[in-house]
Amino acid sequence: MIKNKLADEDVLLFEKMENSYISVNEENFFQKMKHKQEYEVTVLNDLIVSEYENDDEIYVVRECYEEYVVGRGIGT
Repeated sequence: MIKNKLADEDVLLFEKMENSYISVNEENFFQKMKHKQEYEVTVLNDLIVSEYENDDEIYVVRECYEEYVVGRGIGT
């Protein structure tokens, strides 16, 4: 398995978060995101948060290894 080299900012983020989780859900999220950024390239986008999952209609999509698009739905 080929490991992607994380950006310095991401390395610092994951190190900082490692001992600062406020919930099990947050810990699981950051551990999964680190693994995805290191080992799972996505060419068709990876929906992290759907605008249908929250009242603010915010969505987060991962592209390639460590690029993210954050946006807001146009309403339903």
